[in-house]
Amino acid sequence: MTALVASKQFGATEYKQLSPSATISHGKAWRAIVSLSQECLAANLPVPNVPMGALTQEFYDWDLKLFEPLLRYSLHLAPEQKIEFEAWQKVRGTELKKYEAVAPSLTRVISLLKL
Repeated sequence: MTALVASKQFGATEYKQLSPSATISHGKAWRAIVSLSQECLAANLPVPNVPMGALTQEFYDWDLKLFEPLLRYSLHLAPEQKIEFEAWQKVRGTELKKYEAVAPSLTRVISLLKL
């Protein structure tokens, strides 16, 4: 019983300081990414190719484009529908204002993935 209580206490207090990136909710992050993608597709903008390193810790250089099949499934896209991706550096740079105007979920994705 003591081990269970201690483990819960450690997870609620110390673990957040030791490994903050391990406390990201994958479900919340993925829902925000799907919302961002829906907003971009509705506005005829390419989807930002966000870095997924915060979620794929061992594979820090992976980006959203590698998860395209899962994204297509989550968006319920037909096989003939294409997803265009925009480089993350460009979105964070010159295109940021344009994306913020049409995709309010971008702010949430940036926050959740600590970008």
